[in-house]
Amino acid sequence: MAAADRSFPSTAFPSTALLVTFGCFSLLLAASILLSLSGDDLDFLRTHATAWSMALLATPAMYLFSSRYRRQPLDDWWRWLWTFGWLMNLVHFYFGLFHLHDGQPLTVFERQGFVLAFTIFFFTGLWGIDVIAAWWRPGWAPPYGWLDSATFLVAFVTFFISLVIFNNDRMSFVIGLIMTFVVVAALVRRLLPAELGQAA
Repeated sequence: MAAADRSFPSTAFPSTALLVTFGCFSLLLAASILLSLSGDDLDFLRTHATAWSMALLATPAMYLFSSRYRRQPLDDWWRWLWTFGWLMNLVHFYFGLFHLHDGQPLTVFERQGFVLAFTIFFFTGLWGIDVIAAWWRPGWAPPYGWLDSATFLVAFVTFFISLVIFNNDRMSFVIGLIMTFVVVAALVRRLLPAELGQAA
């Protein structure tokens, strides 16, 4: 891919993308913490609420990735949304591991099964590596490489299974459907003629 197709992190600080995504992250984190106070099981609700927030932050990033894949550069909006989505994932991971499972990874495997537990740990690590690569990959590294593509696929499958198929609660199901619709819409946009796709 030509160098002109590349998009590097903006040198302007703070950028609009950073301010907006940080604001969304802060509001969603505050809502996850405060709204859980209305329930009886504080840790359980915070773990679920941060999972919803994580999915909401990741959804627009997945739209940008799907609609621009190998056609347009991934800009700061994608980087910041993907980054703050992963940071919310770490908050979710913290509540899940240290509050629901007493900081013992083995209990996660015992209670949730090997496949699901392994997916949780693997996805968290893979997403973190992809975030680092998004900001610090060398100039010669092509965008939309195998790491970006693999992380997107793992992310979408993980979110779809955990939110839609498992369908633990109504909010998870609704957010999972929204994410699925958004990604499908991005893929449909790619099928449109170039003029219509740009106007969409």
